[in-house]
Amino acid sequence: FNYGHFYQLPELHFMYMQTTQMKSQYSQYGNYNLDYMKQIQYELGVDYAISSNYKFTLSGFYKDIFGQMNTDKIQIGPATFNYWVNMDYGRTRGLEMELNKRYGGYISGYINYQYAFAYGKSSIEASNYYTENPEKIPIQEFPLDWDVRHQITLNLDLRVPADEHPKLFGFKLPDSWGVNVVWQYNSGFPFTPGANYPGLELRRGENPVPNSERMPSYSNVDLRFNKDFKAWKINYSFLVWVTNLFDTKNVANVYSNTGRPDTGQNDFDESFNSNVVFKGKELDRNPLYYAPGRNIKLGISINF
Repeated sequence: FNYGHFYQLPELHFMYMQTTQMKSQYSQYGNYNLDYMKQIQYELGVDYAISSNYKFTLSGFYKDIFGQMNTDKIQIGPATFNYWVNMDYGRTRGLEMELNKRYGGYISGYINYQYAFAYGKSSIEASNYYTENPEKIPIQEFPLDWDVRHQITLNLDLRVPADEHPKLFGFKLPDSWGVNVVWQYNSGFPFTPGANYPGLELRRGENPVPNSERMPSYSNVDLRFNKDFKAWKINYSFLVWVTNLFDTKNVANVYSNTGRPDTGQNDFDESFNSNVVFKGKELDRNPLYYAPGRNIKLGISINF
């Protein structure tokens, strides 16, 4: 069981910022009367040794965040100024389970599952500053941009030490090498739908609920291989590191009107085998809306 109150001083630029813009209603200033940001968090869990090689961990965590940075306005005579204040709040809750195998039989690794949520009033420090209409500033909690309900991580490590030659299907394998594979999956980040989002019905003057829709799920596999060898009395290691091994097209961002990464247009065509095909535009296919594809790195390291 862990419990604590944690305090953090805001970064100094929040206190001493001076506007670099022409002095206007959009000018933004620091506030040297800022207070500490505060977190109250605790965790309760249990470790259970299933055997000499396996351990199961179950824990729950809770965190409240007070005094986060955002901006407010102050009226001095005819002029309006934006300045930093401690006014935002956030909270996270979650449950975590992990099965861990220590090294034995050349294999080690773990599988981890997390169920969690993160709620707050805003996901960025200057959200009030970028909101044109003060009446649209949210006063209730919504899922934050990094809120992910379900997340799974699988880490599998295979190591063959020096002077050992295990056999696979009767064939002797080389020694001094290792492979590490990491698979990560999550159920998708939230996003705020646009007014034209399919199926969304709004009353006059009503805005879509922030972060009320979800992007597609994310899945990624990374692989790292090393082969150790010795030359001229120096130990070397040949490395191969592959990120996104299967070149999965993971979505990093979507258009608010469609919830899709490839088109922001809601016009569609049902004439082809009764399948809905979004027409979209070539300009909509922004590569930044996708996570990086497969990347292969090769290298040699010297071990002292």
